[in-house]
Amino acid sequence: HVTNDSIIWTAVNAIKELYARVLGHDREIASLKTENDQLRKDNAAKAKELEDLRIRIEAIEKTLKTK
Repeated sequence: HVTNDSIIWTAVNAIKELYARVLGHDREIASLKTENDQLRKDNAAKAKELEDLRIRIEAIEKTLKTK
């Protein structure tokens, strides 16, 4: 015989477990967003560095062609 109390406690415990999982996912998402932001900054810096090198190479090539 199943009582309402056992059903309620089973539901309450399931909700607690799901809530704990959601909180864990929220922390993981926040961590991944932080990591993603840093990777975007790193990528932008590398893109700038690459563009600067491209400009320098073009200048060197232009200098070599005029000699």
